[in-house]
Formats: sequence, structure tokens, C-alpha cells
Amino acid sequence: MVFYAYDIRGVYGKEIDEHFAFRLAQAFYLTIGKERPKFAIGKDVRVHSNSLEKAFYDALSKTDSEIYRIDTVPTPLLYFVIAHRDLDGGVMITASHNPPEWNGFKLCRDKAYIIAQGMGMEKLKEIFFSKVKPAERTGRTIYFKDKAIKEYVNYVSDRVGLKREIKVAIDIGNGACFELAPIVMKTIGAKIRLINEEPNGLFPNRPPEPKEENLSLLKGVMKSERLDFGVAYDGDGDRAVFVDDLGRVIPGDVITAIFAKHFLKKRKGKIVVEVNFSKAIEEYIRSLGGEIVESRVGHAYIMDLVIKESALLGGEVSSHFYFLDIYGLDDAIYATAKMAELLSEEGVRLSELVNEVPRLPNSPVFVIDVPDDEKFKIVDEVASDFEKLGFKISRIDGVKAFSRKGWVLVRASNTMPQIKFKAEGNSIEELDELIKLTRELIGKAKNRVERKV
Repeated sequence: MVFYAYDIRGVYGKEIDEHFAFRLAQAFYLTIGKERPKFAIGKDVRVHSNSLEKAFYDALSKTDSEIYRIDTVPTPLLYFVIAHRDLDGGVMITASHNPPEWNGFKLCRDKAYIIAQGMGMEKLKEIFFSKVKPAERTGRTIYFKDKAIKEYVNYVSDRVGLKREIKVAIDIGNGACFELAPIVMKTIGAKIRLINEEPNGLFPNRPPEPKEENLSLLKGVMKSERLDFGVAYDGDGDRAVFVDDLGRVIPGDVITAIFAKHFLKKRKGKIVVEVNFSKAIEEYIRSLGGEIVESRVGHAYIMDLVIKESALLGGEVSSHFYFLDIYGLDDAIYATAKMAELLSEEGVRLSELVNEVPRLPNSPVFVIDVPDDEKFKIVDEVASDFEKLGFKISRIDGVKAFSRKGWVLVRASNTMPQIKFKAEGNSIEELDELIKLTRELIGKAKNRVERKV
């Protein structure tokens, strides 16, 4: 399985190759279904992204498409070009935060809406497997990287301003932000300290997923140098994991609350959050005058709600942040610039803002490996079991089960053969009870599903 809920990913050479990329480009063109469409193509730093991008481009170049090739860039720049230039869609060759041996495709339609489950992915798959080919025609290619960077930098610097000097440590993670992030941050007047800045598709210094256990170098820099904040990017630059001046890695829901406070001071509005946000943080945002809009997990769904609801901001616990003032896109570099602006205006340390945000005891995200063809069935079984135990159930995404002790969210991963769960309790003891119960229910459900297969 390589067609996931909101992108296409697989191990290069086994599930994804150049032939796949060529065929996918043909299916993408037919899915968009426009005459003389305009598309953007970008790629990350992975060692096989060059050949996959070339195969995808070769297929589109045999159609009547106008193709904007923007070379190796962060995913948000690809999104920006599509939205800012009013293109019909585009593709980013990337496997985002997956290990180096993986690669894939993030496909967009107009306004940079991701082609996702319920948003065109079904049609794309049907065409891909039908082997229908577009008629060969002559298109046009525009090499657009330099102009794309210039337009993006101008756009951001027009919307972000610093009232005092801010010093930032940026862990590029050897990924796709190596060029754009320093340009943007220097343009707005920030002082930057770069870490792991050399692009390298093997990600030799840390994995492309910026988890706390991978960020010891950044945390050490924050503890030893007088900097305002630190940030670490994932492989393709759409996640910004923030580290405060005390060297603490801050969860995405806490950062969303900090951004929300900043935005809501200027005007009241809606804030889109995903289903696994802390109840305490949701109540905190409401106390600031924000209206909470709850979304299922995933880029496509949160961005869709930010735009449809004209929300000021959207956030994920995994540290994707969406901003209405940049077309509703999730953008790690823009988030970094806005954090610098926020701190320059507030005149306080990030650690102080973090300490203001109330929190309840909650778990990390637990991951259980299960077969792809069983994961949704297992979640359905777990939902039924929670309901029998008297929990209140929400099925916005997977199953979120509520009791007087707290809540548990159990959901199938959109990108991996896994089930994930997270819990929040009113106390440590109640949290531990919910975690233990959830492990038991998932284990029993897994056994029942396996017996039926």
C-alpha cells in the first residue's frame, strides 16, 4: 500500500520507482482534468528525489501542461507557488519525515489543496490503476526556483516585522530548508545560529523526523547560548518543532496556544485544532476569545477547515502550523518568522509564555505496528468496546473515548501500517488507568481481527 490518506509514500526501489512516478504523473494530469493546466514541481534532498522528479516531469512534459520547475525546496514553497500564482496544482517529491530509504509524492490541486482521501485520492487511484494515458501534446516549461524564492521572501517580509533583535537557533536537519530558512530569517532581521545546515539526503546527523530524542544538539545550544528560541525542521520543511530558551522541546498544541494568544489579541476568530489537543489548551484558547474548530488529524483536513472557516490559525500536536495570512498553508519557515515577531512584540522569554499555558497529565503518542489491511478494523473494534464500557464516543478521526477520568484517542496512522493512541487524564493515576485499559482493548481487538482474516 502506497496510497495513504493524504499522500503517496513507499520504500524507493520496492514500492516507489521512476516507472511509478511517470505513471502517477499521467494519472495526476487526468485527475486535474483541465486543458492547458499550470503545475509546479518541487523535490526534497533525498538521494532518489532527482530521478523521481525527472520521471514525473517527463510524463507531464508530454502533455499540454505549463510546468513551473522549482528544484530542491521546502514543501511550503511548492504550496506557496501554487496558491500565490493561482496554478492548477503541483507535486512535491518527498517522504517528509520518513526514513531516508522512503520517498513519495504530495499532490496538490488549485490553491495548494492536497489530494487526499475524500478530496480526490479515490479518483486518482482509479485512473492510476486503469492504465489510461493522456494524449501526447506539447507543453511549456518554466525554471522558476529563483523567482519563487524572491516572491516568497517578499511576501513573508511584508507580513512579519521585528520590534527588537531576536536570536534563533535553527536545526535544518540536513533537509530541504537549508537555503530558504536562512534567507527569510536574515531578511526580517533575525540573528541565526544554524545547525546541521548542509543538505544531505541520507540525513547523517539526525533522522528527518524532529523528535525530542533526536534534538540533543539543539537543546544543548539553547542551554549554553543566550538565544531567544530554537526550532527544528523535518525533512521537507512543513514541521517546526520549537525549543524554548531553557532547552525544552515544546509540544505543538502548546505552541498553537501561544500563537493563538498572539493572534487573538489583535482580532477574535476561529482556531482549528486536531482531535488530540489537550482539553486544558482548548479551554485556554476559548478563554482568550477564540472559537475552537475541531478537525481530524492530517494536513488536508486542517488546511481545508482553516480556509473554509476563515480561521486565524490551525495547529497540530506534531508541530504543523497553518496560517490564514499565507493562504492557510502549513509552513515551518513562516511559523519560525511569526514566532520571532511574537517574541519581539511580547518582550518576554518563550519559556514564560510556555509556562502560562495550562496542561493536564497526558501521554506521548504510543505506536503499535499492525498490518495496513487490519488497522481500521481494529480501531472499529476498539470503538465498540469503549462504548460498551460506557465511554462517550466521537468518531471524527478514529475513536476518541471520553470518561470522567479523561479521554483516549485511538486512530489508524494515515502514513504507516500502525495504530496510534494518546490519552489525557485529570491526574497521573487516572491517566495510567486509561493507558492500561487502552492497551488491553487494542490487544484484544487485534486478536479478534486476526482470527477473522
